[in-house]
Amino acid sequence: MYFDPNEQHQSTNFDPIPNGEYTAVVEEVSQKYSKAGNAYVSVVLNITDPKFSGRKIFENYNLFHEKETASRIARAQFAELCKSVNAPKIENETELVRLAGKPLRVKLKTIKNNFSGEMENKVKGCMPISQPVQQNPYQQQPQQQMQPQQQDQWKRHPENYPPRQEQPVAPPASVDDLPF
Repeated sequence: MYFDPNEQHQSTNFDPIPNGEYTAVVEEVSQKYSKAGNAYVSVVLNITDPKFSGRKIFENYNLFHEKETASRIARAQFAELCKSVNAPKIENETELVRLAGKPLRVKLKTIKNNFSGEMENKVKGCMPISQPVQQNPYQQQPQQQMQPQQQDQWKRHPENYPPRQEQPVAPPASVDDLPF
């Protein structure tokens, strides 16, 4: 292995991007589950504006939140994102991949995270893009087909949610397992 720390390497800066509108590409979209077992949609946006190219914005949409107001707000925000990329109606979680690789403009605002106390970016608006943007090199691959009984999980009632699946935890790697 070769590594020279004196060579110029791209720094990893996690400071929030300044408030404003930016071009982005939907990099990843998936359905996840909260600790309470509630389903939500997780979106990763890849900023493509030259000054902040490659920076990621992580946004969660709690479409199935138990509080109606939170669910209504999340549905409006996710609908705005879907309309911005000209996405068709989404019937189930396997169709979320249709959003991946689509360009859009996002309005970002810097806010203080209530849990960590750190400043972070939040998407405050989505708009269609008026000019071509490079295609996303990280386009998500389609996931396997769902079972027919799971097709209706996108309905509003919690009893229709699929059961939460636990993810296996890998054992910690030892120093002997490292390739260098």
